[in-house]
Amino acid sequence: KEWLAWLDRVFGGAYAWASGAAIPAEYRGFLEEAERMTGIPAWLLAGLIQVESSWDLWAVSPVGCFGLTQIHPDYWPDWARQLGFDPEKDKWNPRAQILVGAYILKTYLPGPVDWDHFDTDPNLRLALARYNAGPGGKLDSREVQEYVEKVISAAKGYRTPAVWPVKGTSRA
Repeated sequence: KEWLAWLDRVFGGAYAWASGAAIPAEYRGFLEEAERMTGIPAWLLAGLIQVESSWDLWAVSPVGCFGLTQIHPDYWPDWARQLGFDPEKDKWNPRAQILVGAYILKTYLPGPVDWDHFDTDPNLRLALARYNAGPGGKLDSREVQEYVEKVISAAKGYRTPAVWPVKGTSRA
C-alpha cells in the first residue's frame, strides 16, 4: 500500500503509473479465469481490486467487507457455495475472492458493455455504482460517483499493455 501511495504521489495520482505490468503475478491467472467465466476484462477487475483493497488479500473494512474485492460477509456464503467454494475454508483464497467479486459485478450489469468505450458505458457505470453502494444504497451520491471514477481511472491504467521491464542493458 505504501509503495502504491508513493507512486500516486510521484506520478500525479489518478493511477497514471498503472499498466498491465502492475498486476501482481500471483493474481493474473485468477483474473484471466474470471474474465473467461464472466466476460468482464481482467484489467477492469484489476482496477476494481486496486480501488477496493489495493491488492491486500487480508483487507477488512469497518463494515466487515473483506479481501481483494471487498465482499460483504452477508453475501459471501451463498456466492462462495454457488461457485463451488467452501465459505469458511476459502474465505481468504484469492481465487475465490476474485471469482465471487467478478460474478457479483456481472449480476449488477443491466445489459451489455461496450468495452471499447467502457469509461462512458452507462451499464458499467451503473454496475460499479451498485457494487460500491450495495443493495438499497444511494447510487447517485458523490462518494459512489467518485468510486466509479476511481475504478475507471485505475482500469484505464491496467488496460495499458505491460511496459515494464524495459529492454536494455545495465551499466555497472
